[in-house]
Amino acid sequence: LADTDSDTLSDYQEVVVHGTSPILADTDGDILSDPVEVAGTYNTSAIDADTDNDVLLDGEEVNTYFTRPDAYDTDGDNLSDYEEVLRVTNPNDIDTDDDNLTDGDEVNLYGSDPLNPDTDGDGVNDGDEIVCGTSPVLVSTFPPALDSEMCNGGGSIDPDSDDDGLPDIWEISTFGHLGFGPL
Repeated sequence: LADTDSDTLSDYQEVVVHGTSPILADTDGDILSDPVEVAGTYNTSAIDADTDNDVLLDGEEVNTYFTRPDAYDTDGDNLSDYEEVLRVTNPNDIDTDDDNLTDGDEVNLYGSDPLNPDTDGDGVNDGDEIVCGTSPVLVSTFPPALDSEMCNGGGSIDPDSDDDGLPDIWEISTFGHLGFGPL
């Protein structure tokens, strides 16, 4: 059987079975050959250069960014693979800077930097600031009497660090302006 484009699929298979071009080894031009795509290796389409519609070619996702060409958002952090490539975040890591906030939440909800665990540079990571009720982008929102265990605890936060039966968040919001908080 003839194989005009020498891609190991016969012209008959390309035209009748797969709907691909018998004269192009990569019908959709996505840098993945027709045989690889019709075999289902990456769950992509041989006639659609961007199977998941995230603006990255299927071949770029496989060979350059190591993302899934069949998933708009490979790591599930609410930033598309393309957005992550533009922002230089890791499209395979839900939290590139390891501050306990997803990259998507940092960009879409809090306005913090998904590449910097302490966006405002106040010594408290962004995730802890959100838990403490302060802003990860404004140094001035850091309460002066904030308990170091609560906001520098690396994610292991005790909601009542002084064991007085009152939640730290309540103590800070009620008495923080007076310089008092959980001791």
